[in-house]
Amino acid sequence: MDSRERLASLHNELIKTCERSEYTEGTTLNKVQMLLKLTGRLLDVIRVSVWGYRKDKTSIICRSLYSKDQDKYESGMVLSIDDFPHYFDAMSSNRVVVANNARQHSATSEFTESYLIPLGIFSMVDAPIYSSKDHHGILCVEDGHKNRNWPVEEISFITAVADKISLALEHDAWLKASKRLLVAQRTDSLTGLENRLAFQERIDESTGCLSLESCDGGRGILIIGIDRFSAVNDELGYIQANELLQLIAIKLTNMTIEKKIFPARLSGDIFALWIIGVEKNDLIQIIRSIQAVLLDGIKLASGKLVNISASIGGTVISGPYGDAENPVRKAEIALAKAKKNGIGSYALFDDNWLSDFQQKKEAENELLAAITNKELIPFYQPIIDCQTGQISGVEALVRWQHPTKGTLSPYHFLPLATEMRLMPQLGELMLRSVCMDIEHNQQLQTLTFVSINLSTEQLYSNTLVSMIARLLSKHQIPQNLIELEIVEELISHDTKLVTNQLNELADLGVRLSIDDFGTGYSSLSRLKHLPVSKLKIDRSFVDGLPDDESDRCIASSIVGMAKGLNMAIVAEGVETNEQAEWLKEIRCDLMQGYLYAKPMAVEQLISYMSNS
Repeated sequence: MDSRERLASLHNELIKTCERSEYTEGTTLNKVQMLLKLTGRLLDVIRVSVWGYRKDKTSIICRSLYSKDQDKYESGMVLSIDDFPHYFDAMSSNRVVVANNARQHSATSEFTESYLIPLGIFSMVDAPIYSSKDHHGILCVEDGHKNRNWPVEEISFITAVADKISLALEHDAWLKASKRLLVAQRTDSLTGLENRLAFQERIDESTGCLSLESCDGGRGILIIGIDRFSAVNDELGYIQANELLQLIAIKLTNMTIEKKIFPARLSGDIFALWIIGVEKNDLIQIIRSIQAVLLDGIKLASGKLVNISASIGGTVISGPYGDAENPVRKAEIALAKAKKNGIGSYALFDDNWLSDFQQKKEAENELLAAITNKELIPFYQPIIDCQTGQISGVEALVRWQHPTKGTLSPYHFLPLATEMRLMPQLGELMLRSVCMDIEHNQQLQTLTFVSINLSTEQLYSNTLVSMIARLLSKHQIPQNLIELEIVEELISHDTKLVTNQLNELADLGVRLSIDDFGTGYSSLSRLKHLPVSKLKIDRSFVDGLPDDESDRCIASSIVGMAKGLNMAIVAEGVETNEQAEWLKEIRCDLMQGYLYAKPMAVEQLISYMSNS
């Protein structure tokens, strides 16, 4: 067999092995061991092994070694750079090391006394194994024949095997990363409980058995809302409030209930239980047990005892359900009814409430259609320069041009859009519409800035930056013309994700501002490290100006802090001349409110700018 035939034969054997079901369906370790055994058999060598670098690259550990004579695998041996520096230096070049005489080769001779002679090894070939980011490890092929000359076809085969192992390890890493991502997508990061997505999926999967005779009773859902949690949050502060939520999750998980339960955190202070094998009376007893557990109080790590209560809504499912009767929605409707009855109340869903539910469903369908039909459009409210009295920029505010109800403010549909998790689509629609308005109206291009609100869901999206970059490029919008407003609550969460996202947006060239400032819990130290150029005083602190002493103190403090951080300051909700004059006196930079103009369609804005 000549070298070309030998090369083809070796690679055909490799392809056949990788197509076998034992390989394709096996674990990564099984795949590696099959490749090691194949190499030992086809090349007639005594040992074939895979070694992996440790993180610091100062040692390698044997992941799997196949001994052909003994037909067995072993692992665990460690080789250190301190003992074999020439070998590590040679392998760091990422080239194949071919040592026909390993005991004399410059890269491998230092193995002679401690490794090669005791194991009867005379020649070897070592090939690098890669991951997507780095040199991952080494495939080592060792033989006991003296001065074996490794032909090109065998070296090619060894390199191909190393590549197959690289692919197997990379696929394994991808699977593990995907699994971690899936867990993260289904888990509430604060409490470790299932999130809404996972909770709904669990219910959808579980209710499939309810039509079977073997099902042991009904299923119950309880939605638990902590009463007056916003006040508790104000009292405790962000960190201790989060600790409280974590402890509530632990209490719900560890409750002594005869039924099988699956707890979840749906949002904020809203928890849920999916309970197996219950009827209506069982559910009422469990509700009372939950309320009793919470009324006992929860002790924080600081020793502080927090007294809380909960309102609870529930429903029992005795058979499969249609989309219009989603049991989570039923339980949420019941929770809303319970909250209306006062703190510490509970309610079980009544089918007579379904008409209300249907009305809400119709509203949801209308909203979906509105997004599809582009009925949601930007209105623009001018923002005035305090020094010149001229328009400096505008804020884009969403309005619904409803086909029968006329122009609707966001208060009529944003809560529903948030509940339906439509904010990313709505946000992208707004960004696209604003960019189109700027592109088609040259007067908007003369403004200092056009401000657009970012929702929480958008800020946490890993496609936000690329989407904005694409829109700005498509419509030829200068990056620094666009200003993105983020509510203060978001920056109070000291997460790498938020920080990285804001830094990437700043690197893109867009401006960043903090909306509703003064209503959240952001610290000064946190604020000064963020790429933010503007603060907007929440309208609640402007309403009482200039007469209310508290509002004056807060507004003055915010303006002073902004000046100290070299940030511009905008006052929202300015409606009287007295408010405007007082804000000018404390050196407020910009003002926005009905005193100057209401939000208006783009055509009206162009007319307003022409007349100003």
